[in-house]
Amino acid sequence: MTAQVSAAAARPTSLLTHPAGIEDMLDYQLYLLYRDCGYVIERLCQAEFGVSRRRWRILATLSIAEGITVSDLSKRAELDIAQTSRAIGTLAREGYLKRLANRKNARFSQVILTEKGRSLYHSMFARFCQVNKQLLRDLSEDQVQHLCTAISILRNTATQLNASRSLHTPINSK
Repeated sequence: MTAQVSAAAARPTSLLTHPAGIEDMLDYQLYLLYRDCGYVIERLCQAEFGVSRRRWRILATLSIAEGITVSDLSKRAELDIAQTSRAIGTLAREGYLKRLANRKNARFSQVILTEKGRSLYHSMFARFCQVNKQLLRDLSEDQVQHLCTAISILRNTATQLNASRSLHTPINSK
């Protein structure tokens, strides 16, 4: 895989704007990056902490928004409601979170972390910060800043494309 990554990195950037094949497409390159980084995080989640990446996302989301409903949690974690409900059930059985029932309407029960859940989140977050630094170690501060800017621009453009009435209608290009 290293040779593939090096070969892709050595390609002129113009291949992203004028792709010769799928391997030159932005979405494919981002998918490969997500996949490769995801493998690192998934392995870490399972090997060191015994939880899936999806459950990690639930813990991390709850750490900043405790007491929200399952549907709000699903939206914030960007998971579908069924995935979120299953993950919550597993995490509750394992003692990492609790559901606080709403007597008037069960759909509005709140989800909170337990002390065990907070402890797991803090341990995982500290470890993932180390991995994050390792993933970025070969980039200069300036390159990291450019990467952040590029990601922001790409996400904004993707949001505009998704909101447009038709993908056949081009967005104003610069």
